[in-house]
Amino acid sequence: MAVVITHFQTKHIVTLRHVMNRVKEGDFSIRYEPKTKDEIAELGITFNSLLDRIQELMLQQKNNQKAKRKMELQMIQEQIKPHFLYNVLEMINSMIRCSMTQNALSAVESLASFYRISLSRGSDIISVDREIQVTENYLSLQKMRYIEFMDYILAFSPRIRNYIIPKLTLQPLIENSIYHGIKEKGDKGIVCVSGYIEDGRVFLEVFDTGTGIPPEKLEELRQMVDSNVSEPENHFGLVSVIRRLNIHYNDQASLKIESKYGEYTCVTISFPAKEYDTNR
Repeated sequence: MAVVITHFQTKHIVTLRHVMNRVKEGDFSIRYEPKTKDEIAELGITFNSLLDRIQELMLQQKNNQKAKRKMELQMIQEQIKPHFLYNVLEMINSMIRCSMTQNALSAVESLASFYRISLSRGSDIISVDREIQVTENYLSLQKMRYIEFMDYILAFSPRIRNYIIPKLTLQPLIENSIYHGIKEKGDKGIVCVSGYIEDGRVFLEVFDTGTGIPPEKLEELRQMVDSNVSEPENHFGLVSVIRRLNIHYNDQASLKIESKYGEYTCVTISFPAKEYDTNR
């Protein structure tokens, strides 16, 4: 009798082992079909639950990757707007006509560098140092266009330069500061972009001395960012920025908006500090 029971149990162990081997080979669709109600069947059911969870996580990861790619494409299409290129080229053309050769050459160099990094193929994750280069190129071009009412300051801690960041994270925030803050003020204003590391997190701030945000509008924007809902076109991409960061940092990113109407606006983003792999 004992021999029969042992043979019966061994058969089910072999079956469960066969299922496990199939999983090791990459077949996550297979499942163990329990024939009894003993410990082996319980083990098989637990293993099935583990496979279900693994498949769920794999599907979630796949969907996150799709969402990430879609978001990145939308962000790049939004950031690299044709009108920005056209306006800069028109500015360069005017400089050449006015015999401002050196200014025109500087503009061409900044424009080429901006697009070289922002449109480069390969990983959409770059070092903060490269993101600073893109930011400086963009601000340099915008200052040339709006020299009568705009200046900028870059103040980054050297310690953050070798951490990773999704490409073109800062640009939409800076564009917002210029077009919806500084330009609307009338007087000359300053855009200050800074960054530092604290408690294992990278903090990046975009501050402007523009018109600020009315209290009711500020509350609306904060709720929109916190609830992660879709935003109308005129809300400047704040939700898109935090969504994109959270895809890369597993919902560990944050975005904070501070503003005093008529005086300033400051947008701060933060995310876990992860070192950039120089072999990328």
